Formats: sequence, structure tokens, C-alpha cells
Amino acid sequence: MAAAETGWLRFTGLTAEVSQILQAICAEPPETVELDGYRVRVTGATLDPAGHRWAGQGSYQDLAVPYLLGIEERLPNKISLEFVSPTTFRREELFIPLPQPNFVFGSLLDRWQAFAPIALHPEVRRYAEAMVSLCHFEARSRLVPYKRGGQMIGFTGQATFMAQNRDRYWLSVLHLLTDFAFFSGVGYQTTSGLGQARRLGS
Repeated sequence: MAAAETGWLRFTGLTAEVSQILQAICAEPPETVELDGYRVRVTGATLDPAGHRWAGQGSYQDLAVPYLLGIEERLPNKISLEFVSPTTFRREELFIPLPQPNFVFGSLLDRWQAFAPIALHPEVRRYAEAMVSLCHFEARSRLVPYKRGGQMIGFTGQATFMAQNRDRYWLSVLHLLTDFAFFSGVGYQTTSGLGQARRLGS
């Protein structure tokens, strides 16, 4: 990175312990950080979405209550996501760089079940496969460095999903997981920055 260049980094935490550490760092950010051997000056940090569109914080309960307790009364059967960093899914030894509903919502479900104190119905993945269609998407393939000098293929872009069955519970879970995507990411290697995604149209 050249001396005149600027950029930003995003860190997310899915457990209380990690989130508390990130909050403390944000309150008193270091003057510099080292990235891949380069010393970078830190000019600010925020948790406030008004300060940066990719900032934010919330609890699992905050995400779940509006949907699972029925506060959100009219849920559309279409959901749109924006994938801003390369996103891919892995099945056995294959990479699948397409926003197939069962992969998108299945990966979100796996992450939710692993970290959230509120369990969701395990059949979400099967519902997404049988009753959710990809009705529109605009995406570009992206090559990402992989192990031992290799590459894997991901995609960036936008996708809209449509639930064919307007069952209240399943729609609520889909919307909940869509909001969760902002914090958890979607797909493979989200801990390395892949799969950064957020809801569109809200």
C-alpha cells in the first residue's frame, strides 16, 4: 500500500468474549497496526453505522425477537443480499461460486446454530432447497488465492431469493438469517474476509 493510500478494515465477533475485545479496541484504537509486513496508521474506529455503512453491533436476541415473536407482521417473500467480498461454498473438494439458496441459507444456519443461544429448526436448509428459488442475480466471478499457490473461484454481486411457500415461521427464519449475514458472513473462509454480505433494500 502506498503512503498516500487509505482504506478500511472490518472485524466482527460472533461470541460475547470476542465482541468485548473488539469493543475495547474500538474505544481505544492503536496508533498503528501491522498488515502483511506493512505498518499502517490507524485514523479512527467506529461501531456506529452512521459513521460507516459496514459498522454495527447487536445481540442474537436483538436479531431474533422481531421475527420469532411475530413483531415483524408483514414479511415479504423476496429477500435480496449483496455479496461484497468474494463468496464461495465448498462441498467435499469442489468450490461452488453461485448463490444457491440451500448453500446461502444453509451456511448461515450452520453459523447461527454454532454460536447463537437460540436454536433454529434444523430443517431450514431443506426448506431453502425445496421452497426457495434464486429469482434474480447479478454476479461476477473472482479469483482468490488459495493453498500452496493455488486459486479458488468466488463471486461478488447481488442476489434475490423468493420463498414459494409463505409459511410464517420459515419466512421469519429466512429474514432472521439474512440480517445475521451482516455479522457472520456467508460461505467458505469468512474468517479470512470472504463472504462479506448484507441485506439489500432495507
